[in-house]
Amino acid sequence: MRIGVVGYVGPVRTGIGRYIDEVVTRWRDRCATYRHDVVLFANKDSPLDLAKQDWVERRTIAPQSASALHNLMWTVFAGPRAYREARLDVLFQPNFT
Repeated sequence: MRIGVVGYVGPVRTGIGRYIDEVVTRWRDRCATYRHDVVLFANKDSPLDLAKQDWVERRTIAPQSASALHNLMWTVFAGPRAYREARLDVLFQPNFT
């Protein structure tokens, strides 16, 4: 199974960033056991620890962390296309957008 994770967060890792890091890091053993792939969609300047893990496929999204408007536009228009292109089976999108 291909699991997509939307990891857009601000320039400083706060609550939602910690949550994403913790939840997905705890998936690691299960993903290896059941042969699941994790695809992280994160901004280029993402402070997530998860973005640095070699077992996670990272796809960079266009908006920088300081632009909430660009993030919203990407989420509404470009995001769905990117998720389809990644051929995901499920999408985990914990952020409010």
